[in-house]
Amino acid sequence: MKHNLNQLIWKMLMPVMFVLVFNFSFAQETINGTVSDKNGPLPGATILIKGTTNGTQSDFDGNFTLSNVSSGDTLEFSYIGYEMSELVFDQNADLQIILVEDTKALDEVVVVGYGTQKKSSLTGSVVKVDSEQLTRVSVPNATELLAGRVAGIITKQTTGIPGDDSTTLNVRGFGSPLILVDGIEMSLDRIDPNDIESINTLKDASAAIYGARAGNGVILITTKRGREGKPTISYTGTMSFQQPVVWRNNVNAGQFVEMQNEGGAASYTPEQLQAYKNGDPGYESYDWERTIFRNWAPMNQHSLTASGGSEKVKFFTSLGNLYQSGSYRSGDLNYGRTNVRSNVDFNINDNLTVGLDLSYRKDKRSEPGMPQNNIYNAFIVSEPILHPVIPGRPELAANSGGGFGNRAAYGGSQRSLSGFLDIFGEVFNGRIQMDYKIPQVEGLSVKGTLTYLSDNRQTKDLNKRMPVYQYDQATEQVDQVGQAGSDALSESLRQFKRIYPTISVSYENVFGDHEVKGLLLTETIDEETINFSASRRDLLTTDLPFLNLGSELGIQNSGNALEFGRSSVVGRVNYGFKNKYFLESSFRYDASSNFAEESRWGFFPSVSAAWRLSEEDFLKDVDFVNSLKVRMSFSETGNDNIGLYRYLEAFYIQGITNDFASGP
Repeated sequence: MKHNLNQLIWKMLMPVMFVLVFNFSFAQETINGTVSDKNGPLPGATILIKGTTNGTQSDFDGNFTLSNVSSGDTLEFSYIGYEMSELVFDQNADLQIILVEDTKALDEVVVVGYGTQKKSSLTGSVVKVDSEQLTRVSVPNATELLAGRVAGIITKQTTGIPGDDSTTLNVRGFGSPLILVDGIEMSLDRIDPNDIESINTLKDASAAIYGARAGNGVILITTKRGREGKPTISYTGTMSFQQPVVWRNNVNAGQFVEMQNEGGAASYTPEQLQAYKNGDPGYESYDWERTIFRNWAPMNQHSLTASGGSEKVKFFTSLGNLYQSGSYRSGDLNYGRTNVRSNVDFNINDNLTVGLDLSYRKDKRSEPGMPQNNIYNAFIVSEPILHPVIPGRPELAANSGGGFGNRAAYGGSQRSLSGFLDIFGEVFNGRIQMDYKIPQVEGLSVKGTLTYLSDNRQTKDLNKRMPVYQYDQATEQVDQVGQAGSDALSESLRQFKRIYPTISVSYENVFGDHEVKGLLLTETIDEETINFSASRRDLLTTDLPFLNLGSELGIQNSGNALEFGRSSVVGRVNYGFKNKYFLESSFRYDASSNFAEESRWGFFPSVSAAWRLSEEDFLKDVDFVNSLKVRMSFSETGNDNIGLYRYLEAFYIQGITNDFASGP
């Protein structure tokens, strides 16, 4: 029902949105320019066409080259520590760009482990990306937002399948980082980008406060909160089109037949070879790629937010929806997602504040019943001399060829022929937080947080028995040459729950030129995962895809339950003198149930220091030095992401690994 409603909305909005947002340029060109500041070239500056992912970086001499630029495009020039510059491109535009240093950057507050700090007082490596930068480009997956925006993060997207197109993140080549959303470990890929206030990446000693989980760095995502003022309502809607990065350079029928003869795979006569080259009637060339895939796949996103509040109550609420279509012409590859969020802060009195955060996500990924790899394998062996669609019989699956009788690329991409794979997900996250300032001691406060996370996922996979046919051009007959699928149905259910309480005591005060901060925190994490799956074959009818209609022969079912726990004690001390000299020391004492009881605890210390040389008298009058800081750090981090129960020798029984992941 929801799928049909989305299609109806799409059909109604498409003409209007097409006129409003689709720009087609007849003239695109390659431009060259230079990015510098008042002192000289800026290597590594980012140049981006606003609203797109088309961009580049300047070389060592500040020079850049950017292709596919049209007159009227807005170019964005950015560099860390400098104000962004925009330029509307035309033939007379001056591309000798001079950036101005951002003097506000040093007073910027960034999120660090279990708190915040001014950027000027940081002793470790922290990189911040704010909401303004995150929403410039419409993306279905929030992991794509970090591509090219944070130094040291390597991003790679290995698939474009809607709902399965997350970008892998790798910090300095060490592996996937720990990702925390408002302090809670969860995946970044399904968060509505419009809900994100900032993304902070912690590296080196800055990440060490997360101990056994910080070995590959830490990414902290902070969602938006309400601010004091009149309520404001904001709507953001985008419609975009995705297309393949490159099309295959496929041979035509004449080239294919010629290569078949040369390779000895066939013996076509010279007359037949010439007929295929000419495309004579009965010897046409067929393009399987353009039959299976479409040029453009539409995607639309909508976000409605409301925020505001008074001195006593502040709120931020949002409702977001995403519908992403895949590249199959059949329209049977798509993903839909709905996000709801509410962040409310209550100032009970001068000393007590309470925060209540609730978020909910529901999504559905829909694919044809034939696995994506099978469809692609059938496509890459497709023969251009065979009909992708049986003439007059489009309801039949046509053979792709390649010496196989069970490969039907176009038929496999249609749910009506090959079946379906539907993956449903529901995630609920709730957090209540209380922060109490001790009135008797200035700067001393106690905070308690309780978080509950529930993540349920259901999969239903119907694999239809699909006869494969081939059209004989000479006789105009349709013959069955093979079969794919088996009228099998499998279902699985996964339920995940996490309870996460924390208690902390913090202190912050200034004594003349001395600034002191301290934190002592304890937290525990309890997780439980339940997995269940079942399957049957030879259904009585695929029109009613239910397990009870399958054969009792070959019934399969499986299930397990997993538990995981972590307990931690965290401490940190910060000291600053004259806003020039900074020292930070932290520790974390972690216990993880992934290890045997006798080796469950680990100690992870960290110490770092920084010296703001630019604040010294001997450098204050130097024009070309705006901000100069020397940092030094030492830390130990760990990695407990090794899988559950690995220390149990008898856990692997009869080839069953029981290697199920725990986590959302």
